[in-house]
Amino acid sequence: MRITDDNLHGRVVLTADGLAIGEVTKLFFHEAQLVVDAVQVKLRKEIAERLGMKHSAFHPALIEIPAGHVQSVGDVVLLSAKLDALHAMQSTKGVREPRTDEPEAHVPRA
Repeated sequence: MRITDDNLHGRVVLTADGLAIGEVTKLFFHEAQLVVDAVQVKLRKEIAERLGMKHSAFHPALIEIPAGHVQSVGDVVLLSAKLDALHAMQSTKGVREPRTDEPEAHVPRA
């Protein structure tokens, strides 16, 4: 099945224990290869609070989840990690808040 980045935007992201944590907002690609490096997820308010992440009505909590933690992609994006594991990775920066010091690559939509 072929999936475009436009098709992934807005898809629900589920943890291995079945919690809907948010939705896909962006894909990051490895510089030298055309391989997805990470997925940016806009977290639901209650999940952001459980992970101890800052958020507001105008600035939702965003995290980058390494592509290695994505188990499958279909109607939803299923992670191979449970929420507790994401929390542990967040504190050790295995899962991280998006970079703000790097310019975003703008890809025009047709």
